[in-house]
Amino acid sequence: MGIDKEKELSIEAADLRREAEVRLQLKTNKRLQPRTDEEVQRLLQEFEIHEIELEMQNAELSLAQAELEKTLERYSDLYEFAPVGYLNLERNGAIRAVNLRGATLLGVERSSLIGRRFENFILEADRPVLTSYLSTIFTSKRKETCELTLLNQGAGPLIVQIEQIEALVDVLYPECRLAMIDITMRRRAEDALRDSEERMYRLAEMAVDAIIMMDECKSVTFCNTAAEKVFGFSAAEIIGRNFYQLCIPKRQLSPKKPGFDQFREEGTGPLIDRKTEVTARRKDGTEFPLEISLSSVKFQGKWHAIGIMRDVTEHNRLDLEIKDAREYAENIVETVREPLVVLNSELKILTANHSFYETFEVTAEETIDNFIYDVGNRQWDIPRLRVLIEKILPQDTVINGYEVEHDFPGIGRKTILLNARQIFREEIGSQIILLAMEDITDRKLAEERVKEISRQQQAILDNIPNAAWLKDKEGRYVAANGPYSKDLGMEPMDLVGKNDFDIFPPDLAEKYEKEINEVIRTGKRTSFDETRVDSKGKTLHLEKVKTPIFNDAGEAIGVIGIIYDVTASKEIEVTLRHESTHDILTGLYNRAFFDTELERLSRGRLFPLSIVMADINDLKRVNDTLGHSEGDKMIGLAARIMLEAFRSEDIVARIGGDEFAVLLPKTDRKVAEEAVERILRSPEVVNGEVTIAFGIACAEDEDHIAEALKASDERMYQDKSNRKKLQVGGSGESS
Repeated sequence: MGIDKEKELSIEAADLRREAEVRLQLKTNKRLQPRTDEEVQRLLQEFEIHEIELEMQNAELSLAQAELEKTLERYSDLYEFAPVGYLNLERNGAIRAVNLRGATLLGVERSSLIGRRFENFILEADRPVLTSYLSTIFTSKRKETCELTLLNQGAGPLIVQIEQIEALVDVLYPECRLAMIDITMRRRAEDALRDSEERMYRLAEMAVDAIIMMDECKSVTFCNTAAEKVFGFSAAEIIGRNFYQLCIPKRQLSPKKPGFDQFREEGTGPLIDRKTEVTARRKDGTEFPLEISLSSVKFQGKWHAIGIMRDVTEHNRLDLEIKDAREYAENIVETVREPLVVLNSELKILTANHSFYETFEVTAEETIDNFIYDVGNRQWDIPRLRVLIEKILPQDTVINGYEVEHDFPGIGRKTILLNARQIFREEIGSQIILLAMEDITDRKLAEERVKEISRQQQAILDNIPNAAWLKDKEGRYVAANGPYSKDLGMEPMDLVGKNDFDIFPPDLAEKYEKEINEVIRTGKRTSFDETRVDSKGKTLHLEKVKTPIFNDAGEAIGVIGIIYDVTASKEIEVTLRHESTHDILTGLYNRAFFDTELERLSRGRLFPLSIVMADINDLKRVNDTLGHSEGDKMIGLAARIMLEAFRSEDIVARIGGDEFAVLLPKTDRKVAEEAVERILRSPEVVNGEVTIAFGIACAEDEDHIAEALKASDERMYQDKSNRKKLQVGGSGESS
């Protein structure tokens, strides 16, 4: 269709050319007619005027062209340096043109983009979207958009919005111009907003208190599970209901400004983040007191009121009980074993219990209505007590464990632990201070003794060259020495108070817990073996000796553990065990191990059991002619060939000088024969470096093992004899 159009245009151009030539000929004929001087002069003047007109038009055209070029340059700059990516695509998605921002979004030099398929730069999952989009914009006049994910190697995946600018319809080369807008940050912000809202809803659902959200019309837009329980309605029944259908507030909701609702106390203005008590109605019609804390929040572009509510029925009941109990508690003061005094706001003693008088050897007359500092010949005028009562207590109102050490005249040096409470006493309308005292002098001495014992324990542990530690009966570390803590990469003091679950993986910690429980339960010193791989990859064999510690009553109260590195002895033991079961020359199992395994297999269920007997031919001749070292090499060669031919689970043993035996559990004779065939096809056997005679037999059960062993041995000797006859016969024929 395109070729026909070109031909048609060519024909029209040729016709136009011929008509122009005819007109030119006519003009030429007219110019050749004789003219008068006056006509010539007039024609010259017209020509000059026409020439000037052409020059003026040419100047105007030059100015217009320059202005057009400037405009084109400005628009080119706008196109090239626009913050939005522009690209022209063919119908098949090939890139025809792209601006600098578009190349940046694609992460490729612009010179390398022309002609490449746009789909190669987007996520594979989005390619069908692009195909559908291109099909739509080339067939529809509507402006279409879509979203794609670009595979930008430098900046990472980018989410872009593709918008159709225009479709450049050409019969031969149709293309479209698209705008690419990077919306990655917007998408991330939207995702973050959704995550934030999701977290908000989850937190609300997890909250113990009832939570509701109301819009500007006081309609409930959200409630959590706790609100359903409080009101007895389901969420579907609560949402959309007017707040006043659930509660009768003392303060009414009214807008502070359009779209902004808050609680407004009558005549006092708006309240924000204030608590109030309302009367709420349950689904069954019962009313109950509800404490509600209201605040305003902007959610999804609109102002909402959020109410956090708690049923205070029980709380109010408890307040009454507390009030009734207060008097009862004051009566109990007299029965408290520890010294206790009650002070008023002027620090005069209102009351004191019997223990106070007895401990500090003062009377009621010397105490009541006196300043605390004047009691007992001013023995309570203690600087640290003044700091507690005059500076600390007014700010904190509650003080626990405030330690005071002082020499009391006639009593001696005491360490007193003070617990203080500042209370507003409603019945007398003033502040009172409860001051309880605990004599911890003996306890402090005991603690010092414990610290001294701990230091002694630590010194003992530190002088043990092996890794050592001390635990209580709950498995908590009491002390550890340097080698043990260094092995764990911790300081000794960092271990104190921790248990094995704080340090080791769960499976290992559970194992250690069982070990210490066993030692505590049995009350016996116990050894435990452990294998560990150190940081250099070396396998360590450890012996952990754990010994119980008893108190005076004979009860196990802890465990002391010492770790011994027995790697060297274990390695020696493994070496000796290997040497006792293996042949030194070949590394194969020896005769003793073979007999033991044969006995073990006879009692098992690994039948059928195939037995292969083997013997090296001409070993004696090699020993006699070439020496025993060459014979040993032949034995080693035969051993290697046999070991490679059989499976790892087969027992390959050297049972004599040139004799070998193989046990193949759960194997029939055919598999054993295939293994022997592999040996006979080995290059060393084929080349004559070594020759081996074989005998194979199979025992189907334990009753036929002895028979199979004998049969395999006889067949081996028969094979050996046959080979000798072949050698003799062969020599005769060759000679």
